[in-house]
Parts: sequence; C-alpha cells; structure tokens
Amino acid sequence: MTSYERVVAALEHREGDRIPFDLGGTMVTGINIKALRELKKYLGMPAPAEIKDVITQMADTGQDMVDYLKVDVKNVGPAVPEEARLKDLDIKDGYHYLEDEWGMQWKMPTEGGHYYDLARSPLAHVETIQDVDNFPWPDALDPYRYKNLKEEAARVVFEEKKAYVLGRMSSGMWEHAMWMTGYEKFMMDMIINKPVVHAIMEHILEVKMQYWERALETVGDNVMVASCADDLGTQSSLLVSLDLYKEMIWPYHNRLFHFI
Repeated sequence: MTSYERVVAALEHREGDRIPFDLGGTMVTGINIKALRELKKYLGMPAPAEIKDVITQMADTGQDMVDYLKVDVKNVGPAVPEEARLKDLDIKDGYHYLEDEWGMQWKMPTEGGHYYDLARSPLAHVETIQDVDNFPWPDALDPYRYKNLKEEAARVVFEEKKAYVLGRMSSGMWEHAMWMTGYEKFMMDMIINKPVVHAIMEHILEVKMQYWERALETVGDNVMVASCADDLGTQSSLLVSLDLYKEMIWPYHNRLFHFI
C-alpha cells in the first residue's frame, strides 16, 4: 500500500498493511527542533534540521527523516502574508521576544529555551464588547495565505503518494481566546463578564470560519483531514467545570466543527 492508501484505509476503518505513522503532519504531532537535531546526529544524518513553527519550536521533519521512518503523513498549510509574519522584538533580560499577527507577544530564554511562552496579551484590558470589536483582528481572507495551497496538496497526494493534513491558521479557539486576554482574566470573565467572552469567541470563530471556507474551497475535493484542535484540560481534570464549558465554549466548538 502507498501511504495515501494506508491512511485512507484507516479513515474508512479498514485494516491496512500496517498502522499509518505521522511525524509532523500537524502542529501538535511533530518533534522539537532540538530533539530532531539530536536524533539526526544519533542516526548519522548530515542534513541540518529546520524549524517549521517558531513559537512552538517544532521542526520540519525533513524528507530524509520522512524516508527513514516511513512517515505516511505530511502537512499542507497556509502561507504567511508579509504583514502577518512574526515581528522580532529583540532580546531583553535574557529572553528573546516575538510578536505575532494577533498582537500577542512571546518570549523564550536565550539560553536553554525549548519554546516560546506567552508574554503579553493584547486584550488584557478589554471590558466591553466595543473594546473587542475595535481590535484589529487578522485578515483571514488575505489571498497570500492560499498561495500554492492546492498545488502543494496535489503534489503530496499524486506525486509522493502520501496523505496530508490541511493545516489551520491559528491555535485552538478557546486556548487562543485565553491567550488574547491572559488566563486569569479570561477565567474570571467567564463568570463576571460573559458578554466580553462571547464577543472574543465570536471574532475568533469568524476568523476561523473565513479561513476554513477559503482553504477547503481552494483545495477542493482533495481534502483528507483538516486540523482543528483545542486544549480543554489539565493532566487530571477539565480547565473549567463541564457546565461552564457547555455554556460558554461548546457552542463555538460545535458551530466550527459542523461548519468544517
């Protein structure tokens, strides 16, 4: 079986020749750049490892590793417009700072850091729906995001005979909303300022729906799997009560999942 056929069989609940293997098909199923460098060194692979996602420090798996490990799945994702690229905010007090297109700032230690942590939330001081509406939300329909998307998907499937996951424009809806205000404020607002929480979630949902409508339309019938995820819990429990999740978060997850 080809990788493509193997993944299709799994998705259709049919037994294939082996279990499909993914390393780097999504932003949450990859390998840290430092780990990949050590793995390549151990295996004697000379090709350098490259970063695919700066904030998470997730590596591009690399064709040599894809071939060596017989990886079945690749990632096909949107391009990043010039105005949406990470802004380098320089080094301060031992941390390297970046700012993304959502206005969030991230920091990583210059020595020994493994990934960037949230450093600034752009909606940390919003109190009204108008405050949220006035925020400059990203343009999901910028044509550059979809440049070569269809061609890349076709190349992976028809030339490489591999499966692919259609990547998302941003992180999970709820975790992203919490990053926009900061965890403490968002958790508090879920109780004492619910209109602001709904306004933030509505805007993020709109951005995501615009992205997915255009991305799915661009790729066409060649779509296999769409990457849509979120963080809902800790190692031992949900981040909020089930009742609060059903009231404040599930309606947005439900609308997005049904839309896709």
